[in-house]
Amino acid sequence: MKLRILSILIFLFTLSTIYPSKSFLEVFRYPLQHTLIQRTATDL
Repeated sequence: MKLRILSILIFLFTLSTIYPSKSFLEVFRYPLQHTLIQRTATDL
């Protein structure tokens, strides 16, 4: 489970370095946080 979150964070980090635009991050930040919270809640 931790590995999955870590890979997602690394993926987001590489995306943010490739596309350093705040709007791009803002578009992806909320749905990813939402799905991550739901996944961790279901896994717990």
